[in-house]
Amino acid sequence: MRIIIILCIAIFQITLTATAQTPFFQENFNNACASGCLANSYVGTNGAWTVTPTGVNGANANEWFVSCAEDGFLANPTCANGCSGGSGDATAHIGNVSTSTAAALVCPGGDCRAIYDDTTPAEATDSRLESPVINCGPYNNLSLQMMYILGGVSCANDFLQIDYFDGATWATINPCLAPTINNCPAPYTGNWAINYTLALPASANANPNVRIGFRWVSNGNGVGTDPSISINNLVLRGDSNFLALPFSHFAALPDQQNVRLNWIPGDTENIQRFHIERSEDGRTFILQDEIIAAPNTLQYAWTDTRPLDGINYYRIRQIDLDGNAGYSEIKSVNFGIDKTFALNFPTVYTTGQTPVAEIYTSENRTVTARVTDMSGRVILSLAALDLKRGYNDITLETTGQSAGWYLLEIVPVSGSTDAFPLRSRFIIR
Repeated sequence: MRIIIILCIAIFQITLTATAQTPFFQENFNNACASGCLANSYVGTNGAWTVTPTGVNGANANEWFVSCAEDGFLANPTCANGCSGGSGDATAHIGNVSTSTAAALVCPGGDCRAIYDDTTPAEATDSRLESPVINCGPYNNLSLQMMYILGGVSCANDFLQIDYFDGATWATINPCLAPTINNCPAPYTGNWAINYTLALPASANANPNVRIGFRWVSNGNGVGTDPSISINNLVLRGDSNFLALPFSHFAALPDQQNVRLNWIPGDTENIQRFHIERSEDGRTFILQDEIIAAPNTLQYAWTDTRPLDGINYYRIRQIDLDGNAGYSEIKSVNFGIDKTFALNFPTVYTTGQTPVAEIYTSENRTVTARVTDMSGRVILSLAALDLKRGYNDITLETTGQSAGWYLLEIVPVSGSTDAFPLRSRFIIR
């Protein structure tokens, strides 16, 4: 039987290295809980955190906790020093439960800091700590920064994986977080990685429905190294260069061999001109054209007659008469795929409005449509919709639904050459 060595790990509040980017989401997990508080019930200033099983979990699987059991002070200069009995800085961490095989020897009540039981397959653990929904709408060039301490054993056995949710699917953005090195003298118990930084995918740019996940995996083979994982002081940063009042409508759609942009500014009385910018990676944008604003004009349009092969990212830079400038959200068109089948769908509706989706198709085809809420519950399903070549409107009857985010999915029927459905998020306020 493996015996776990208890580590008294300390954390303190730090000021993250200043950058030109704006911090817009922060989480320090302080909940005034001494120990034993499950992360699944933690509600921070940004909303509720959840824990989702992502693999094999034994009868005595370790748990995600948010508590001051993992707390203390930093010294020497990044060593975790001393334990203050639950009165310090709480963290999110993996700990053993009271029924685990080695609990009686090292942690009878469970949650004695970031220590885990890996004695038998009954302690095997595979679960993901998931953030609340993070609104990245006003930002791009996003990055995650945090401090952590980590033991484990290897990327094939006991490790921490960082995942990312774009509003539709989860993806892995770091398959195996590097363990921290413990070269601290007694009585210090380990080194913290203080300014770990990870860039988020381009799909997070201007995305109002992002989530970050931390997946802990330990296989219960009796071999491992404490500490498990403890994280704290999460910060999301981005370039806050989007308009405070976003366009009331902005779409980018294929039009035969071109891409057609059209937009309606939120405020039409103080605009001098627009710059149309395009990117091939969603990060570096190049000016394509300039349009001078016209008095009493509500809607503008521009056509890209030479789109790039593959994905084209577009944004509109608005320059006002007073010299202030800002950006629209980013729209993308995969010209290698979307040129025959595309979805134009405004994202914001108010209670009482009926959403209408505009579908472009280069040929007659039959599709199905469904709307789900963010828990995956289907609230509307439409079968055998016959689309004609060109633009088609699909009315989505969502009367009576509560405010919140929803997902529209358009799926070609069997036999279509399109390989995947079209998806778009929208919000009812």
